[in-house]
Amino acid sequence: MGLEPERIKKLILTHCHIDHIGGANQLKNQLGLEIIAHKNTAEILLRQDPVLTAAKWYGLTPEVILVDRTFNEPEMILEIDREKLHLLFIPGHSPDSIAVYLDRSGKRVLFGQDIHGPIHPSLGSDQSLYQASLRKLIALKPDLLCEGHFGIYQPNSALEKYIRSFIA
Repeated sequence: MGLEPERIKKLILTHCHIDHIGGANQLKNQLGLEIIAHKNTAEILLRQDPVLTAAKWYGLTPEVILVDRTFNEPEMILEIDREKLHLLFIPGHSPDSIAVYLDRSGKRVLFGQDIHGPIHPSLGSDQSLYQASLRKLIALKPDLLCEGHFGIYQPNSALEKYIRSFIA
């Protein structure tokens, strides 16, 4: 991909689920990365919660992951070089979910993890928070969505249609 691993300095965890945190410790150790996440994520990972991380669903045991930098506000702005990444707290799918967006070349790019859910009580999901979070993402009017499992959506009309399909 043309990336130089030594230039990667930060790892943003979008939520605590095992399929989104796997390899975090290895990347941190090999590349010396700073791990950034919501405060709720840090707490769940510190206590190795097998239910909220969904590790139990896969017969796995989560390892302790120490998060270096947390936030507990609705939004945190992370500046990396000349980029401003907006980390948004969007609970619902999990109690610690975040999305990230940035504006580049006149386009808003949204990295929206697990917009599709699932919503399940054992994951700490909350249907009303999930619906409100999806509406918050639509209100951003992104031009491009990179969804955690189901690909890339553009233009805004296509990604809005995708997000709205999960608003009941």
